[in-house]
Amino acid sequence: MIDTERLIRKAAAYGIDAAPVVRKLDEYAALLVEYNQKVNLTAITDAEGIEDRHFIDSLLLAARPEVCGRMVDVGTGAGFPGIVAKLFRPELDLTLMEPTGKRVDFLKYACSALGVEAEFAKERAEEAARKQWRESFDAVSYTHLRAHETRHDLVCRLLLEKKKKK
Repeated sequence: MIDTERLIRKAAAYGIDAAPVVRKLDEYAALLVEYNQKVNLTAITDAEGIEDRHFIDSLLLAARPEVCGRMVDVGTGAGFPGIVAKLFRPELDLTLMEPTGKRVDFLKYACSALGVEAEFAKERAEEAARKQWRESFDAVSYTHLRAHETRHDLVCRLLLEKKKKK
C-alpha cells in the first residue's frame, strides 16, 4: 500500500528509525483504506498522503521522550497518532478516546489485526476529564476538541497531577 522505503527515508530525515515498524504501518494503511470505503475515517487515502500526514506526523510525536507511560489519544478518529505511537513504542500503555461508535469499531478492528494492545474509551474528552479518566495519564495527544473548552484546561485535567506540577 505505502512505499515503505520512502517512508523510512522520510522518517530518517527527522532522525527517526521507522524500519522496525514499517511493515506494521503498511498493514495499518491497507486496513485504513479498506475500512474507509464503508466508514468515513479520513479524507487522506493516497499512499504518500498517509505517509506524510498520518505516519510521519504521528512518528514525530511518538519519538519525543515525553511520550511514555500512560498515554491517551483524545479524539483519535482513525487512530492517529495513538496507534502509530504504540507501534513505535510498544511499552506505552495506550488509551484511544473517540466518541463515535463506528470509529471505535474500526479502532478495535485495526488494533486486533495489528496486534496492538489498547484500551478504548467511547467518550467525549470533555466528559472523560470529569470522570474516572481525570488525572490518569502521563501523556495526552489531541487534534480536535469542542470550541467551548480550552485545550490546555482539558488536557491538564487528564494528566496526572505529578505532571502538572512540573
